[in-house]
Amino acid sequence: MKTLNSYKNFVNENQNPLPQLSKFAKMIDFTYIREDARKENLLEIIDLVQLNKFYGMVVNPEFTDYVAYSLDGTDIKTITTLDFPDGDSSDVDKLSLAIEAVSDGTDEIDMVMYYKGIQDAHKEENEEDKQSKLDAVEGDIRAIANECHKNAVILKVIIESGVLTLEELVTACQVASKGGADYVQTSTGTKEIGDTLRNVKEMRRVLADHVKIKVSGGIRTLEQMNQLYQYVDRFGVSVIPK
Repeated sequence: MKTLNSYKNFVNENQNPLPQLSKFAKMIDFTYIREDARKENLLEIIDLVQLNKFYGMVVNPEFTDYVAYSLDGTDIKTITTLDFPDGDSSDVDKLSLAIEAVSDGTDEIDMVMYYKGIQDAHKEENEEDKQSKLDAVEGDIRAIANECHKNAVILKVIIESGVLTLEELVTACQVASKGGADYVQTSTGTKEIGDTLRNVKEMRRVLADHVKIKVSGGIRTLEQMNQLYQYVDRFGVSVIPK
């Protein structure tokens, strides 16, 4: 497993694609969204992504324009996070950030759902109050989905599956799908991961075929990727799986 500090040497020492990742390369969103992320590290990671022909590269919003420019002319997608990691910003702020990301050239947005709204809704005994809270989360997603889709940008909605009960997970999938998500994504990797295989199987059971699944957070081995392969469409990784 490689840390971010070792990427430069790793890329210099490995001038050929990693054979163990060839099966998954076009499903991998390589992720660099650490709190201590620095622009000077991006070139090494861009080299790593291009060398292995990964599907996309996920970065903090402030790096979107730089990465989009660097990847211009390649097939590799620029992917930006939105409201990471808690999903609790105001709807106005979220929309403003989404508009900025689109303007900066992102191809896809990985948006964190306000998953606490799902949890709060499930605590409501009154059905109208429960639905009102779910509608608020759905409306939040729909506003971003509309902005994305009118600009041909893909929207992935991160539901934090590891902190939800199975019942809440089903609701989160339904809300994300109704809100216009192109993908439902498991986790930010900043909270409890939970039983990823169980959760992904449940997500695939619930979601319509046209809604894809991205699994992220704690994906560190090829064994994990092989277990999940038949159920998912994209992997989010921040280290090289072994």
